[in-house]
Amino acid sequence: MPDSRLVGKKTVRYALAIVVLIAAVFILLMFPATRIATEKTLTLFVLPVGFFALVLVAASAELLLRGNWRWGFFTLLVTVVYWLLASPAFGYRLMTMIERVHAPPQIESMVHLDYLIVLGGGAIRQRGDVIKIGPSGDRIVLAARLWHAGKVSTIVTSGSGLWAGKNEPPRQADAAAQILRGIGVPAASIQLMSGRNTSEEIASVEKLLSSLPLEQHRHVGLLTSAWHLPRAMRLANDRGLTRILHLDDDFSLDL
Repeated sequence: MPDSRLVGKKTVRYALAIVVLIAAVFILLMFPATRIATEKTLTLFVLPVGFFALVLVAASAELLLRGNWRWGFFTLLVTVVYWLLASPAFGYRLMTMIERVHAPPQIESMVHLDYLIVLGGGAIRQRGDVIKIGPSGDRIVLAARLWHAGKVSTIVTSGSGLWAGKNEPPRQADAAAQILRGIGVPAASIQLMSGRNTSEEIASVEKLLSSLPLEQHRHVGLLTSAWHLPRAMRLANDRGLTRILHLDDDFSLDL
């Protein structure tokens, strides 16, 4: 005869599984558009991040049902921390806290800039030389908006490939320039600047400023993401470029 204690444990496990399933269905039914919500939820858990989270949840449940409370709660804690760190909403909140110190730029009240330097990272090249807006693409759009508003004479795009040599053309800068031309900024108003990282880009900025008349140094802007702005300005100040204006792209686009 089977051990009654084993049968009892299995019964409890099946009962808990049914309760969890009913609770999940109930939660889904709380949404106005159940089918759409279910599709989005299933899509989320099919992706690697969601699938791995499901594996962790299943492992936690198995350990807890077996009475291994220590490892069960530890695995559950790892699951919660992992899900938080992987959650776009959590990451967005962290970025908002960092960027909150910078006020969104007011285009109408800005002074005119002779040169606006857009640091690399706004455009990416994919296979077949397909160019797309990157995660920091807002800076390219803001630069175009400033030019169309008559606030900028020349946009300087920067960025070279990570493995690019010193004599190779700045491919990232060229990708950003192509996007700018595609949204109405003429080629005559765009310059390219090299730099594999922020330090090299700021060095290129110094070289650009050294070629400009002193009276134009007050009319140069540096455009990057708000979270990246402190590092860029620190590197600029280390090179004595204290007259560079600073902007950031932490604002809502009305496209």
